[in-house]
Amino acid sequence: MRAVNPACKFIGLLILTFALAWYHDPIFNLAAFVLSAALLLLARVKQKTLVYLSAPVFLFAAGMFFVGFRFSAGDSLPVSETTMAAASTSFRNGMIQASRVLAYAGIGFLFTLTTDRILLVRSFQKQFRLPQVFAYGLLAAWGIVPHMIREYKRTRAAFLARGIRVFAVSP
Repeated sequence: MRAVNPACKFIGLLILTFALAWYHDPIFNLAAFVLSAALLLLARVKQKTLVYLSAPVFLFAAGMFFVGFRFSAGDSLPVSETTMAAASTSFRNGMIQASRVLAYAGIGFLFTLTTDRILLVRSFQKQFRLPQVFAYGLLAAWGIVPHMIREYKRTRAAFLARGIRVFAVSP
């Protein structure tokens, strides 16, 4: 996936994202997630990074399953022979919610972990005729974020050294 033109990858994954928004089928969503996970492994993304990034996603997907299961459009009655249809509707609703979270996260991980930012901006310049002013602005914004984080940590450390207690965003 790293060898694919970033602009083409962007368009392809954007089309897949719109297809996921259109279809509410848990099998299609899970297939998109499994395909993106397989492509990530083929792209030799570090497994430790995948586990670290995927843990909150799986937690959120489990939460969405239980929310979709409990608050579905059908009655949420205890499962018995007479309410089996309501239970399967609730289960399907929960699976749709959870699988959508996994599918969108998988597509996002596939794009971000296999795409270089600088090559993406250069590709947008060539394929989409992105003006140089916007390209320069994007590259400058991406370049300044690490400096901002470093300065934020320095400022917090300076306050702590002086014994001043600060809130998360007060520096």
